[in-house]
Amino acid sequence: MFDKYVGPDQPLAELTDALRSGGNFLFQGPAGIGKTRLARETIANVPGRRIDRLLASESTMEHQLAVLAPLGSPTGVQPGDVPALLSWYLSQWRAAGRSDPIPLIWLDDVQHLDPLSASLIRQATSSGLVQLLATYRTSEELPADIRALVTEGLLNAHNVEPLDAAFSLELAEGMCDGALSGETMADITAMAAGNPLFIRELATSANAGESVASAASLGVVVGRRFAGLAPELRRTAELVALIEPADPNHLAHRASELTELQALGVIRTHGTGLRLDHPLHATWLIENLTSPEQYFAELLDETTTADVAATTQVSWTRRAGRQPSPELALQAADERLFLSDGKGLLDIVDFLPAEKRDFYEGKALLLLGRLDDGLALLDRVRNTGETAERVEAAAWMARYLGVMMNQYDTAHQVLEEVDDESLPVPLRRHLLSARQWLWIFGPGGADEHVDLALELTAPKHPIDLGSFDLLVSTSAVLLNESGARGYKALLDRMDLVAENIEVPLDSHSRSLAVRGGITVFQGNPILGAEIQLKGAHLAEEADSVFAVVLLAGNATKNFALSGRIGRALKAGQLGSNSGFGFDPFRHTVLCQWSWADALARAGRTDEAQTLCDALLEDFDPQAALELAFSTGARFLIEESRGQSTAHLGLS
Repeated sequence: MFDKYVGPDQPLAELTDALRSGGNFLFQGPAGIGKTRLARETIANVPGRRIDRLLASESTMEHQLAVLAPLGSPTGVQPGDVPALLSWYLSQWRAAGRSDPIPLIWLDDVQHLDPLSASLIRQATSSGLVQLLATYRTSEELPADIRALVTEGLLNAHNVEPLDAAFSLELAEGMCDGALSGETMADITAMAAGNPLFIRELATSANAGESVASAASLGVVVGRRFAGLAPELRRTAELVALIEPADPNHLAHRASELTELQALGVIRTHGTGLRLDHPLHATWLIENLTSPEQYFAELLDETTTADVAATTQVSWTRRAGRQPSPELALQAADERLFLSDGKGLLDIVDFLPAEKRDFYEGKALLLLGRLDDGLALLDRVRNTGETAERVEAAAWMARYLGVMMNQYDTAHQVLEEVDDESLPVPLRRHLLSARQWLWIFGPGGADEHVDLALELTAPKHPIDLGSFDLLVSTSAVLLNESGARGYKALLDRMDLVAENIEVPLDSHSRSLAVRGGITVFQGNPILGAEIQLKGAHLAEEADSVFAVVLLAGNATKNFALSGRIGRALKAGQLGSNSGFGFDPFRHTVLCQWSWADALARAGRTDEAQTLCDALLEDFDPQAALELAFSTGARFLIEESRGQSTAHLGLS
């Protein structure tokens, strides 16, 4: 059926042959036209390749590099350490291409790429580390770095054609309940004009007894879904759309409205939170808010703000027509930095204390890819700020000058101008962290940053948590750069420091993440998985859900691939029990797929299938299905493809 999506000038077989020969393609067209389906069928005819499946969206666009989550998570790299993340992804692709054909990146909705992800994809594609197949919605702007690939002739654009009338009718009939008149079916196929997404929404409306004859646009059809809601139900739906996934505990005073909306199918359970039933509907509600300021003021007053993220509190405060306090704005700004959310951070800057605005705005602009503007602001802080801010600004500047702009000499100079032996050792260690990533990409090497790390953690300096964390991060850098080589001196020093201080559980769990990764790279995945599982238990004691999910997921995968199914099940159960409600990097769903893989390998296929079905229901179905192909559960999904993908309209 997929050949119906391809224009007569270029049959599917020709596209497949071009992909096999190493070409990079951009399938472009309006929303819902079938670009993803064409990409899936094209790739299905190119076996024997490593395929990295990435799915960009409006939510991943708000978090730098979140779209790359299916590739795994760099060991020991903290959220927000962008150069560390860039290094890890490039090194993974480079290593994969040494022994096999270069990886093929299959990237959906490339228009939603954040600037840094787009830059990384361009760098990897233009340097031949990867082959790229992307889909693009032509009604939206193409990221500058992806547009440059097209302009340079490295990415070939192909227009995806609409469905023909006969197949449109066939698709509409499959989505309707069979009791609709021929005239209604003709209206649906005529108005949809070959767009499968429009057919879906029209068929849904028709099944509900609504007339489709006057449905002039997709927006009109979606709007009808909410037109009949009572005001309080509409307002609650808007609230869920604004903060999804919404925690029901934070909206306990609207429990009856939530229950009714769930019964109507307007919202659905998403992990431990709530979402609108379709991303398209959430987008429409946000663009067409009707709730008055007073509603948000009451919401703010009725809710226990201690249980609500500072970013959400700022959003509600502004919607209520109030001014967020500088203290609240600072908390929200740090939350946005943790998630590398430049857009959200920039939106908060005006509410920060005046002396902090350049510092945070510069970081926000760098995260958004506006490098010149961001560097100019941070350079001002580097020269006029307090000592700690000067060091932090220099570290940020150096990383972007080197990794993103290839100006390594300038980057090192920026660091040298603020570094001297009179600085407190903790600040010098922070500057070393910035130098480490410069040495990975540019001049220098492992020996230099290992020697400096050992110097700054020598017994003549304070033996404290800062020295322990520096040794952990340096080991992680070395692991990302060169596998398991050259790490022994760092780990020995780490043990020495740990003997003299009390290491908090979260820091200890990070060190075990690095040790586990090194052990896996050494060729002992079973021992590595045991170390990762121990780290997951420590993270659980520290109430660090992010770390639990990450470490347990890795342990599950390594145990399962090594045939230790019982241990894999134990690790998978631990990760599954640790619900990570707000997970822009999707580690939760990846951990769940690994657990499903372990269940299937244990012969517990019914439980595995139940878990897979729950994932497809609880998470964005398209995203969940695609993420499954990045884990060992891919074979399970292949076996159940007839059932699962038919329900999703993917086959």
